[in-house]
Amino acid sequence: MTVYTLYRILLTVLLLVIAARMGLAVGDRSVPTRIERTFLLTPTVEPGGELLTRRTVYRERLCPTTIERYMLDSRGVRFDRAEDGLGTIEFPNGTGVLGRETFIGKQTVPRGMVAGKAKYIAITCYRCNWAQALWPLCEPAQERSFTVIEPR
Repeated sequence: MTVYTLYRILLTVLLLVIAARMGLAVGDRSVPTRIERTFLLTPTVEPGGELLTRRTVYRERLCPTTIERYMLDSRGVRFDRAEDGLGTIEFPNGTGVLGRETFIGKQTVPRGMVAGKAKYIAITCYRCNWAQALWPLCEPAQERSFTVIEPR
């Protein structure tokens, strides 16, 4: 066996390993966190009050996570600014712990929301590997309806 043949074999093996790793990363589209239950604890809230939800999730792995949160009031006006307590938040090491966890999420209802039916929407995206940094793995939007009532 010549040195040239040995180099060709090593190069072929190296390219196959790289291609396999790339295939695994691109093919990894399984969501690392499964939402098992969500229950709205405060179905009616005043502007400036807290919308409380109890969630039970199961985390199979912790990945860098981005959550985009916003609310729509009865007029369809979107509230998504940081000063509203909403907007996009980053968790570079993932959220929570591995396994099953139940927690209460708290979101402040912006003071500018008018009375009537409203929605809280959260879109969660994960980046568990280099391919997902280019093409994030996003869950379907989690939408919860609630009612904004007039302040007392």
